[in-house]
Amino acid sequence: MSADKIEAWRDLIRQLDGDGAEPQTEAGRIVHGLLEEVERLRAENKRLKTALLKAATAQKPSMSTKLSEALRE
Repeated sequence: MSADKIEAWRDLIRQLDGDGAEPQTEAGRIVHGLLEEVERLRAENKRLKTALLKAATAQKPSMSTKLSEALRE
């Protein structure tokens, strides 16, 4: 899920629940929690891809291009 889509969901929660810092409805709290988890997983995925790329290229620099292409898919 892209950052733009996450922000769109947050905007929707704000519209439904008001502009408070925390969602007021149960549905708003659930969606808010899910969006936080999506952001955490996106960051973890990026970290793991970077680590994998570094590990692969340390062994064989020629694999860098192939691995980069595979990770983009």
